[in-house]
Amino acid sequence: SSSRPFEWNLIEDPVKLVDSQREYLVNPSLLAQPATSPGVAELKIVCESLAWTIVVRPDPYYQSICVTVGDVLQQLYKSLRQSVSKEELSAIYYSRPDHRQAIDRAWETRCQMSTDPRGEQRRGIRRVDCLLGVTKFGG
Repeated sequence: SSSRPFEWNLIEDPVKLVDSQREYLVNPSLLAQPATSPGVAELKIVCESLAWTIVVRPDPYYQSICVTVGDVLQQLYKSLRQSVSKEELSAIYYSRPDHRQAIDRAWETRCQMSTDPRGEQRRGIRRVDCLLGVTKFGG
């Protein structure tokens, strides 16, 4: 058993977040906790597989002064769902030619898992596909 309070597949909306035994939806109080100690007003997430920096700030709706666990999950999901432009994809393929097959495979797998595979294919490659199929996230 894992000591992490949750596991998440970055392809799925974080509202489906379950505990590490994949049994119960995670308690909302966990999502309201500060993401860091001490709390910060802005958090930058950098991943060498991605050409983008993901910036996380507190959701103004909740009037929190620091970034929460929920803010991180929502911003990761929102950012990774963005489509990759043809120019961005060309730049990635040029700088990391070894990633091309893995990105294409991740995209195909994600489309097949979708409730609307054809629609997902039409929308093209998303940032999450640039993670090369490594989409498990735990906290």
